[in-house]
Amino acid sequence: MTKFSYSLFTYYLKSGWPKFPDFDRVYTNDMVKDHQKVAAGHQKEQGQVKDPQLMTYLDNTLRVVQSHLRMAKEIKSTTTSP
Repeated sequence: MTKFSYSLFTYYLKSGWPKFPDFDRVYTNDMVKDHQKVAAGHQKEQGQVKDPQLMTYLDNTLRVVQSHLRMAKEIKSTTTSP
């Protein structure tokens, strides 16, 4: 189990595992929030990094994170709101 999936598992275990269909809504909300945090962190670091290899890594990774964020938002839009 990866650190991320373990963290997600423990989060939902502590929060009482939302009942369906709330699980989908809660999960997609969390995915959007998490991807927004990661994207913001990468953007912040881009302004401070001097190493060209690290900058390339951040650029490439940010593109992937932003793509995943778009997908998470799209999926979120299909889940029902409370």
